[in-house]
Amino acid sequence: AQSEWEMYNQFIEQADADGVTVLDIPGNHDRFGVFSAADANSDFFTNFSATGKEQRRHNGVYSRMVGPVLCVGMDVTPIPGPNRPVNFHGVVTRDVLTELDIALSQPADVKVVFAHYPTNTLVFPAAREGHGGRVFEILHKHGVSAYLSGHFHALFGHHLTAVHTASPASTTTDPPNSFLEWELSDFKDGRHLRLLAWDQGRLTNAIFKSPKHNEVQSPMALITAPAHASHLRASPTPLPTDVMRLDKVRVVVVSETVVDKVVAEICQGAAGEGIRMGRVELHRVHGEELLWEGVWNGTILTSGMYAAVIYANGIK
Repeated sequence: AQSEWEMYNQFIEQADADGVTVLDIPGNHDRFGVFSAADANSDFFTNFSATGKEQRRHNGVYSRMVGPVLCVGMDVTPIPGPNRPVNFHGVVTRDVLTELDIALSQPADVKVVFAHYPTNTLVFPAAREGHGGRVFEILHKHGVSAYLSGHFHALFGHHLTAVHTASPASTTTDPPNSFLEWELSDFKDGRHLRLLAWDQGRLTNAIFKSPKHNEVQSPMALITAPAHASHLRASPTPLPTDVMRLDKVRVVVVSETVVDKVVAEICQGAAGEGIRMGRVELHRVHGEELLWEGVWNGTILTSGMYAAVIYANGIK
């Protein structure tokens, strides 16, 4: 509905006034019945989104530096935009492949690609000319760390939000040169959102459930060190050694209310319900509004699974 888009546009304008960067990309629902970029009456994404008003075109690649992170959006919605079910797949054209290659050529500490469609729903009209597999080759060529997507809402439950590792079929590297693909269900009905952080050379993320209506969001804590086991891509450094070398626990805390105390508990077992191995009081890092850290002796850990449980203002 146009009223929802107008509300979203107000959010974008407020974010811009607050110095917050908004990056968005259209999905198949945003292109229902939209037959060209000139179709102003029905093309709400172009009229009301951050990217749409800036680019005013369909099917292309957009990039923006956000701190040290190069964020590259890939719009592969079909043109024209038919209604369901024939717009289920994202269409990767040769122009999109060229733009993606150029955008990812920019130097950056970390590169993230985001699109509405997961990689397993992409189709390549130019495949018969040898371009079909090039999207994977381009992502690997430029050292992309993660590919973010949605599209499926919550059709496949927890399997949807799992971390997928993608490697080109022809890889000969050992360990393989892979990137992580993170899918997420929708926010409007599912109320899911993802936090990402780039900290000390590592990209981490966590998924949270947002409350509906006027309920207050509980503090959201994203642990950046030690990293979650699923975030450690193929690496010559084994996980136990990586964790045991740590001398600090670092956590990003996002909260609607003021946070004045953050505590981390390290527990044995993946669920965090085993033997408590230690308790660390964290302090806000100087000059960082959201980042907290505390001294930790990782050498007390042996091999096995451990969980870090974070309490912000006493809330788990």
